[in-house]
This record gives sequence, structure tokens and C-alpha cells, in this order.
Amino acid sequence: MDGGKAFIELRDRLLREGVSHAQAPQAFQWPAVGEFNWATDYFDRIAAGNDRPALRVVDDVGHDHVLSYATLARRSNQVANFLAAQGVATVLAYQFERFSAAALLDQLVRCRVTTFCAPPTVWRMLIQEDLRRWPVMLREVVGAGEPLNPEVIEQVRAAWGLTIRDGFGQTETTAQIGNPPGQRLMSGKIRRVDLRRIENDRAQGAARRSCEYWEEDFIEPRRS
Repeated sequence: MDGGKAFIELRDRLLREGVSHAQAPQAFQWPAVGEFNWATDYFDRIAAGNDRPALRVVDDVGHDHVLSYATLARRSNQVANFLAAQGVATVLAYQFERFSAAALLDQLVRCRVTTFCAPPTVWRMLIQEDLRRWPVMLREVVGAGEPLNPEVIEQVRAAWGLTIRDGFGQTETTAQIGNPPGQRLMSGKIRRVDLRRIENDRAQGAARRSCEYWEEDFIEPRRS
């Protein structure tokens, strides 16, 4: 089934039948589609040649700007193309009802994922599979939330030739401790993260020099 067409038909039906918010939980059901992309399958179809107002912006000095659906689509495409040219990644959100390590690995291969971050619980489930069976295109692998067992890191390295970088942070703090690219890794240990130093080194094209002043900044987290 065409995902974009299915969602547009569903939207039109809801508008036509006037389903209330109270009725929606009982009357509404998402269409069953194999693949769906909100940007290309839904918004781009609605925006194509559509000069109806989509967004009105009034700034603090009274300037009033009205942007059409077609204008927003054009600007969105310009930004997306610019970011793609700069090598900025697309984020993959994988939805599932029941976790399956094999199914997740299938998605990593199918979507050609290049950077993968998962909590230790997921990593421990992934290594129960024979990781060599999945020809992933990963370049970086990251763990987050709690320190990973060194044996998990070694199993991933043996299968894919990649070293999991531990890290920890919260929404309010961003990264607090971790092993960013360019740093020497020690299994079971992570470093304090100084983002200013990382950015300064990156600007100078010399991220590897961070090791000179981070050599003593290793932290060995305790597992409770």
C-alpha cells in the first residue's frame, strides 16, 4: 500500500466524518503500511504546488510574513540538501512492539546505518547473536547510560572491527563523560568530556592532540 496515499485518505476521512477527540481512541487506527516517510510521502505531496498559507510569522517589530506550503517545502529541501552535502546524518527511528536483536540488526543493514548508539542492555542482547552474519556499514558505535562490560566491547570489536565508545549525559547537561573520537580508549574506563577542548581541536584539525592534556582524566565508573 502507498503509505502517503493511505495517510492522506485517513486524514480526509477524519475531517469528513468529524471524529471528536473523545471518539478518536476508539475510532482511529493507523493504516498498515510497509514504509512511510512523513516528509516525502505526506508533507511533500500536500505541499506540491500548494500556495495556501501554512505558516504566519510575526516578529517583535511587527513584520508579518506568510509562507505557503510550497515555500516551506522548497526551503526544507534546500536545508536538507545543504546538510546532506555537509555529511550530516539522517536519524533512523526504529519502532517495534517487542525487542528482537536479530530484527534490529536487520534494520541496521537495510538502512545502511553508519553510526549506532544503544544502552548496555541492548548491546548485551545483540552479542547473543552471531554479529558476523550482518554485513553492517557502521563506522562508529556508542554505548550510553552506564559503563559497558569490557567483554561486550571485545565481542563487538572481534565481529565488526569497531570499538564501542562509552558515554553518559542527560538532556539538561549534554555529554558529561565519555570517549569521543580521537581519544585513546581503555576498556571499562571513560574520560571527562570538555566540549570546548574538542571543538578547539577540531577547528585546528588536530583532535588527536587532546590526548596530551586528557591523559590523566580517566574515570573508572563503579557498577552498583
